Order: sequence, then structure tokens, then C-alpha cells
Amino acid sequence: PGEDGGPRTLDKARALAHMAKVWAHVLVVMDEVHRVQFPVLCAIGCGAFRGKFGSLVPRLWAEALHTVLSTRTFTHIGAVFVSAPTFGDTNNYAPFAHTLRALHTGSADGSTPARRLRVPVIVTEDMSMVTLAADIARLGYSAGILNPSDVEAMRKGHLGMYWDGGHIAVEEVLAMQTSLLLHHVGVNPTLFSDRSRHLQVSL
Repeated sequence: PGEDGGPRTLDKARALAHMAKVWAHVLVVMDEVHRVQFPVLCAIGCGAFRGKFGSLVPRLWAEALHTVLSTRTFTHIGAVFVSAPTFGDTNNYAPFAHTLRALHTGSADGSTPARRLRVPVIVTEDMSMVTLAADIARLGYSAGILNPSDVEAMRKGHLGMYWDGGHIAVEEVLAMQTSLLLHHVGVNPTLFSDRSRHLQVSL
């Protein structure tokens, strides 16, 4: 390990294998268990965990997602959305989208063959997962959100970067952008009884 306790170098093959396993698990659960047609994913691992490896991290996560979506067949998933916002000078959208496009089309000289995606991917820079999933659900399709967090952070909504860094981290997105979790403290008593307020979104 380096002086900060993190790794000095990144084992790309090992990292890609792990990342592909994570993406595959998420997508298989959404497809087979929840029958989600349009998963809305986040740029997982591309925030505080980028560390000194910078843009290499979103490129690897994009390559791992491409591996899964170019080799596996899904029953219900029609397209995958990825919310990859840019925070200040931390740009996740460009390396993520560029990597997916390059792997899908291959190189112009043919040295890198194209690996076609079996499922389309839409990468957005300025749309939240909640907004995307809600809009999809209102159109009558089943949507699912990937919120990589623990129950404590989701329920309280005041953990992590909101207090420590002054901005919302993806862990708190449900608590900060919706009233979904307020029923835990009695603020949202009709959440489950008022059917007109419901949208079918899997989490």
C-alpha cells in the first residue's frame, strides 16, 4: 500500500473482473427478480473512490458494464440508463461515455474489433436517477434505480457527503430528492394508502 493506505498500482484485470461481477449482479436482479425494463444506474465507484487513479476509474467501470451488456442476454431489460454527473472538475460523463462508444464501434483501423452491445446504453450528465426513473414510470414502463447504500443512510438521509462535503452523494439521493422515506417519522402518513401517489419503480 501507499502512504495513504491505498494501493500504489491498480490491477486492471482483477478490477475489471470484480466490476463486471457487480454490474452483472445488479442487472440480473433487476431483470429476473424485478422484471425491470429500464434500469437507471449511477456511476458507481466514480465519486470519492476515484482517488489518485482519476478518470481511469470511470473508464474501467464503463468497460466492465460493456463486457456484461455485450455478452449477456436479458429477458426484460430494453435499455440501460447511466447517470454520470460532473462535479466541479471531476468529469465522469466524458470518460464513461467515450469508453462505451469506443468499445462498441471498435477502432477505425480495425486493430480493435467492435464489440456490439446487446442492450442500448444512454449515458446522461445532467439528469438525476430519480427524475429519469419517475419519467420512465409515468410513461407506463417499469424502471429501477441503483442506490448503492445501506439502509441507515437511506432512512436518515443525512450521512456521508451531505454533511461532510456540503453536497449530496448518491447514497442520499432518495432521501434528498423525494419524500419517500419521510413516512418513517410520520411526516408522510399517506405514502402507502394514497394510490394516486404511487409510481412503479424498483430499488
